[in-house]
Amino acid sequence: MSVQDLYTKVTNQIIADVEKGDLPVWLQPWKSGKRGGIVPVNAVTRNCYNGLNILMLWAERQEKQYPLAEWLTYKQCQEAGGQVRKGEKSTPGIYVNKQVIEKGTDEKRLVPFMRTFNLFNVARVTA
Repeated sequence: MSVQDLYTKVTNQIIADVEKGDLPVWLQPWKSGKRGGIVPVNAVTRNCYNGLNILMLWAERQEKQYPLAEWLTYKQCQEAGGQVRKGEKSTPGIYVNKQVIEKGTDEKRLVPFMRTFNLFNVARVTA
């Protein structure tokens, strides 16, 4: 799935949820400093996801009724000694970064790039 397709899918899902009134109760966890349990985090690194990844993972968690907001890649799951259950579908995430491109001997340029990656909720993993 391309990044543009992912943006379109998320935008259309948000619009559909707003139109049918199927929205969760509004919470502001950042006001009281309570990020745990609401903001999606990587189950291995404990880093919070940011940007569009938060919206995508919130929506997926709500739709599938996952009990935890913890996510990991297939490789992270295997390295931690777990296994993604057979037949489970991944949730796409977006990775954004910059890469240094050298032009000639003295000139360097930072080029931004985006790519998608696949995440699984820990509720779909066996230990």
